[in-house]
Amino acid sequence: MSAGIISQPQEAMGNFVREHLGLNEGSRWGEYRTLGLVRNSALAGAVVYNHFSQYSCCAHIAGLPGKMWMTPEFLYAIFDYPFNGMKLQRITGLVPERNERAAKFDEHLGFKYEGKMRNALPDGEGLLVYGMLKEECRWISEEFSTKVYKRLMMRYGSSSSTLH
Repeated sequence: MSAGIISQPQEAMGNFVREHLGLNEGSRWGEYRTLGLVRNSALAGAVVYNHFSQYSCCAHIAGLPGKMWMTPEFLYAIFDYPFNGMKLQRITGLVPERNERAAKFDEHLGFKYEGKMRNALPDGEGLLVYGMLKEECRWISEEFSTKVYKRLMMRYGSSSSTLH
């Protein structure tokens, strides 16, 4: 298999995200769930969802350098799971104030800047709060999901069990 989306092992994906986001080993996810993209038998990207409420969760997205892990299928899965699978209304992204690349990444994905939590990190740094509502998410739109479905059909064919 050259690429595939997985949900286990959670611990390995949690460690991958922690490492690629530069979080210390002592940081804990609490109750969490994961999705990952495997390419050539190695994890290329992953997302950790945590801080669940009835209507929302936080998402922490990381990948190997470059954009090879940001496939349409993985982007669809990242947002389909919380919005359609879990029936949540919003996803929150928290970005350390000095991490301009992460802030731009969240904005590129469609998250909207909502404010700053002052002195939210141990060193006194603030956290930027980004949010995305289900109705704002272009990655699960009918147009985008049709594109993903067509790509899968071309790759696996209509008789593939991966589509059922």
